[in-house]
Amino acid sequence: MANLSGWESVLSSARYGSRSLVIGQKWRTSILRLEYQANMFLKRVLSNPEGFDMATRKTAGAVVLKVTYGYVVKEDGNDSLVDLADKALLEFSEITPARRLSCGSHSSLFPGAGFKRRAERYRKSIEEMAQIPLEYVQSQMSEQTAAQSFTSDLLKDGDVSPNTLEEIKWSAASFYGAGADTTVSVVMAYFLAAAKYPCIQRAAQAEMDTVVGTKRLPTFEDRASLPYVEAVCKELLRSTTPRNGRRYI
Repeated sequence: MANLSGWESVLSSARYGSRSLVIGQKWRTSILRLEYQANMFLKRVLSNPEGFDMATRKTAGAVVLKVTYGYVVKEDGNDSLVDLADKALLEFSEITPARRLSCGSHSSLFPGAGFKRRAERYRKSIEEMAQIPLEYVQSQMSEQTAAQSFTSDLLKDGDVSPNTLEEIKWSAASFYGAGADTTVSVVMAYFLAAAKYPCIQRAAQAEMDTVVGTKRLPTFEDRASLPYVEAVCKELLRSTTPRNGRRYI
């Protein structure tokens, strides 16, 4: 079902081979250190505590889109690219259970298969999720206004073959699926854990106040001085590890 829906080119569903190796190599060249969005996340939650879930999702999308495409999300209201990517990921979540992944390319031979029509709709979504942000970067580069990003760095040589452009397009699209939902799940797990174990939250806050104080927000340079906060983060990653999808060997 994943290949019928157009997800075979995304890293999580790609067959192991040259493209997945290229995607992996290019992926490791980017460093996700965006303190600005972390600060904006705190501002969003502070201004609307009841909407912490939407603030979490918007921030995760903003970080990935900024790193991948140099795109800055709209601060007010919904953002079209975030909504587009979330729609594609929601559809992907509907085709990933084992009973549906078993539908291979031969499923198109069965008459009256309703999932074929659904797969065609889902294919359109993932194609738009990959193509529209790429066109945004290309447009920005042609106007010489593009911010530095994963995609612009790979396109800056100008002479890009069609095959290379496809690899760039799908490796960039893989960022959102790999980074957005996984980030959301871990941050949401923190909110749950903080509510269930307030003593842990208080201890982490005490360490933060001692090291950072109350006049500024923490930065990555403070990380080495915050071992308790580091341990809390590692425990969240350990206890809420995202489930891996089926891979092809």
